Amino acid sequence: MPTQQVKVKPAGNDASGKPPLATRNSKVFTVSQPPRKESFIGNDIEKGKDKVVELVNGKLNRNPKVNGAVNAKDNDDVSSSSPRPFNRFMYRDRMSWIAVLYTSIPEAIGLSGIKYAINVGENKLRRLFWILLILAGFGLTCFQIVDRIAFYLKYPTNINIAINYTDELPLPAIAICNVNPYRKQLVEGTPFGNMVAQFAWDPFSFDITSYEAALNGTNMTQLLLDLKHPLNETVLQVKLGLEYVSVSNFATRFTDYGICYTFNSGEDGQPPIYIKASGPSFGLSIIMHTKQEWYFFEERNRYSAGFHVILYDRGTEPVEDLGFSIKPGTATQVALNMREVNNIHPPHGECEDKELVNYPYYALPECYNECMSNYISTRCGCKPPALLGGAPDCDPIQYFGCGALAYGQFLEQRSSACDCPTPCFQRKYDREMSYSSFPSNYWADLLANAYFKDQNVTAGYFTQNLAYINVFFKDLTIEKVDQIKAYEFFSLMCDIGGSLGLWLGGSILTIFEFVDLFGHSIYVYSRKAR
Repeated sequence: MPTQQVKVKPAGNDASGKPPLATRNSKVFTVSQPPRKESFIGNDIEKGKDKVVELVNGKLNRNPKVNGAVNAKDNDDVSSSSPRPFNRFMYRDRMSWIAVLYTSIPEAIGLSGIKYAINVGENKLRRLFWILLILAGFGLTCFQIVDRIAFYLKYPTNINIAINYTDELPLPAIAICNVNPYRKQLVEGTPFGNMVAQFAWDPFSFDITSYEAALNGTNMTQLLLDLKHPLNETVLQVKLGLEYVSVSNFATRFTDYGICYTFNSGEDGQPPIYIKASGPSFGLSIIMHTKQEWYFFEERNRYSAGFHVILYDRGTEPVEDLGFSIKPGTATQVALNMREVNNIHPPHGECEDKELVNYPYYALPECYNECMSNYISTRCGCKPPALLGGAPDCDPIQYFGCGALAYGQFLEQRSSACDCPTPCFQRKYDREMSYSSFPSNYWADLLANAYFKDQNVTAGYFTQNLAYINVFFKDLTIEKVDQIKAYEFFSLMCDIGGSLGLWLGGSILTIFEFVDLFGHSIYVYSRKAR
């Protein structure tokens, strides 16, 4: 270890003529100076240490001025074992930016144990212990933060279900469609009837050219209206709650199932109907007549008899997918539960209220109908009468020669051919159904006298032709199903702050402390550079 001899010179005699005590007891001391460290931080720190040493009576007296500041404590005890506090302004010479950054960390960053890990004056084992703890905490913190960020970027959702009680509920629109759309006595033996019969019975040998001369250019919309089952022969009795309702409240409607009769659809300008009590006694009951003696071939080969009933939200489109079938000789009780579904937009959800061309609102049935209209009109140059669109309605030759085939192809390719996202709001009517025989023997006699007085009918006729349906609300409640965000940005910040606090004793503000440390160290370094 290199040594240096320091000789303390006398300072002159005092007022009594005697030399000062320091002179009388002055000695020559040999001071050992440790070699300078060769690290880039250590060189800068040692370079700025400009110690002025005075040895008086074995005491170490430091220079009272460091960087122009007056040291309030002139005589520090060399034997003190407590570490000196860090002072970012203790260096007179220019330091590197890394040294300024390093010496500022204990005061600038509020992490547990960092003052022990950074302080070069601490015991090496103690520093190593805290360095390992900080590194372990930092690793666990990073793992949890990355895990939370990855979970947040998955945009998870939850489903919130609530049951709301109300005093009244809107009755859904109801469409009643006879399984067979044609009256035998009107269509049998006609060119259109022969074409339908051949198409349904022997499609492989079907030759449409033989019917072109008779049916080419025929208005198929009007033809279907002329051949349908009349309303007064289809709906025999309607009852809403305890009051009878006229069948004139039904409207004729083209659907993808065929021609149907709708109640409470809103097309006739009537206000919506609200149900103010639950149970079968306060619902809508209808007695329907299939008229099987009128059944004939039809192009979709529906071999059954009965009705297809569609329950749908008032003001929207009745589509076949929303319905169910009922058979003659059966009383069907339909208990409804209203459900409203609210979906959220991307990136958390997939809902979208897409703008449609032919409808003023967006819903899945309407989107599929518009897509089907475009699909068929593109291939056939016309569309079925039930669909909206700019193309003209198909005549019988166009429909049976192209439209019917295109309709079948569309059903197979609907999911890929249509861009119909999930709507953001849907109102649905969930149903529970129960059945019983209809009518009873007693009511069969009464119905025969009331509606078939001039006809020779038996009880067996009713079981083959009459059907009864009662639609009511099970409870006056609305089930609200809301799709919500499962993990908000605020929750992510709380988890990041919790990880910092648990493993490092920090918080979200610690991140800003690091930012401030870098910015402030650059500022201090640039000031010293000048």
